[in-house]
Amino acid sequence: FIIYHVVQFISQGIYLLYCKTNSIESFSELYDGLNQSLFALSVISSIVSLWIYALIGKIKKEKLTDTIKNETIAPATMFMSVVCVMGTRLMVSAYFYFSNSIPALKQSIEDSALQGFEFTYFYQVLIALFSIIVIAPLFEEILFRGLIMNEFLKIMRPWAAIVCQATFFAVAHFSLFQSSFAFAVGIVLGIIYFKTKNIKTVAISHAAFNLTAFFSEIANDNISA
Repeated sequence: FIIYHVVQFISQGIYLLYCKTNSIESFSELYDGLNQSLFALSVISSIVSLWIYALIGKIKKEKLTDTIKNETIAPATMFMSVVCVMGTRLMVSAYFYFSNSIPALKQSIEDSALQGFEFTYFYQVLIALFSIIVIAPLFEEILFRGLIMNEFLKIMRPWAAIVCQATFFAVAHFSLFQSSFAFAVGIVLGIIYFKTKNIKTVAISHAAFNLTAFFSEIANDNISA
């Protein structure tokens, strides 16, 4: 978790340094450029972090990478997992409308909206989709379920491990509104992982959740417009 944020901080620092050397001086231009490049920087940070995790795994002689490679996906299990996650997605949608009546959550939603992305080029949409439905689910499932939850399972009961990893997952979203529903999503994904012991199944379920969320955001923006 720390490694990812260190790598992300370094990648953003390199990007800002690049902007400085190209005579982009004003804060607004730097902010806009960074905002437009966050998905690309997220992809880079996640890939570098996964590479570091793999190196650490080899040093510690842990076989998580090999385990994931050898995992098989059972269609029936995958279907049930996706159904559970989509049910959670419906609850999150209902929670979104409910949250607008709570001042603190409404402000958090508005703050997140202010940081929304306006895609200028089609390649930005492709990068965003790649980040949301491939990189983020794989990275987050390896980190939160494959690494963090597995460590918790060694020292506490399953229900406690599921709650603890979901707490880490929620805190990682750095937003009151997003963190509040990310905790519930983390619980569901934690239960799925505990029952299946299959990172690929949880990652695909996570990708399905993110994909519907992405298109829901686009639909809401179009309706608002």
